[in-house]
Amino acid sequence: MKLNIFLSTTVFLFLTIASYAQNWNQKLNFPGSQRMSAIAFSIGNNGYYGMGRGDNGLLQDVWKYTPQTDTWEQVAPFPGTGRVGTATVVINGKAYVGLGFANNTFYDDWYEYSPSSNIWTQKASCINGGRSYCAYWGFDDIDGGAAFVTMGSKLNSEVTSEKLKYVVASDTWEDVSSSIPNPNSYPLFNTSSFKWNGKGYLTSGKNASVIYSSFIEFDPYTTTGTYWKNKATNFDMGYGGTSFGIGNKAYACYGDTRNVIIYDSTSNTTTKVVNPLGYSDPVVASSSFVINGVGYFLGGRLGSFGGYLNKVWAIGTPISSTSNLGIEVLDCAVFPNPSMNFVQISIGAESYQALSIQVLDMTGKLLLEHVGTVSPGTNLINLDTNQLQSGNYIVSIQAGKQKNSKNIQIVR
Repeated sequence: MKLNIFLSTTVFLFLTIASYAQNWNQKLNFPGSQRMSAIAFSIGNNGYYGMGRGDNGLLQDVWKYTPQTDTWEQVAPFPGTGRVGTATVVINGKAYVGLGFANNTFYDDWYEYSPSSNIWTQKASCINGGRSYCAYWGFDDIDGGAAFVTMGSKLNSEVTSEKLKYVVASDTWEDVSSSIPNPNSYPLFNTSSFKWNGKGYLTSGKNASVIYSSFIEFDPYTTTGTYWKNKATNFDMGYGGTSFGIGNKAYACYGDTRNVIIYDSTSNTTTKVVNPLGYSDPVVASSSFVINGVGYFLGGRLGSFGGYLNKVWAIGTPISSTSNLGIEVLDCAVFPNPSMNFVQISIGAESYQALSIQVLDMTGKLLLEHVGTVSPGTNLINLDTNQLQSGNYIVSIQAGKQKNSKNIQIVR
């Protein structure tokens, strides 16, 4: 009897791991120099990846990824000094990149990248000195667009507890350490931070020689002063990995272990999957971004002294794709695009159907919603977008059992 139970458990574990492994799809290899500690972010329908360290030392090149064609093209390089440990946030359709460490120097410079013009612009330098390997998040709707940069490493290997806020409109930095405490009794550096469902999250982290299995939520919208929430205590992703969230799941990938830890926000549970991508060693200092409901895991280094990597893996179902729940693709269009104060949504309705239109930001946060009906005679909907700031958004449209989503850009 014990043997039968053991075999059954073993088969179940194998099938579980195999199932998770099959959810990952390998894409075409990144065509640039292989690297670790690279920047990665997404804006609209594209991902961006670059900088970091490779066989040729510190890098400044940046590349744009188009998932529809699985192709890469080089864009304007980062104008500052090559470095690792940078902070990278996206606010209102633009990226902000800076800080970091190289050649015994902690950098405090800060740059804005506009994908529409493919131009980098230097902004105000960070206050209180340079720093690297911070946690960081950007929010479109705080003070018209703001970034939070917290903790990290400073001169003399100091792990700082400082919390800084950057406001785009005024191009200014503010020390908000007095109002925002540490997430624990100790500050951390080299965490993996990411935006998910409108809030900030960080995983793992280090203080001195101690590695912490952290999974912590940062809520800048709090009305109670509770900025931090520990979401899980067994988030054993190791050190030097990367994390992202799609749908109701967050993924913490590799690091100095070969684990992928999956957090399910619906059930508040974690699942550890051992080496779903089949690497022979841990993958450290990798990067990730999310495009329309699909997470991408890129680059890194194989172990502490192994080779740099150029593999690209994807997991998740695109928001605009059909599901296996009887939902069909809806024939629709959203215009004008770009738009200013309103958009029109044309829907190919063949009968009276319940209608739901949602406008979400690029993290999936719901901003606008229209509920009604649609029929062959009333299939053109006007949607007021005056309250939306400049940036990229997702319009999710469902009529009956048909659904689709479109990306739009709002300009002011």
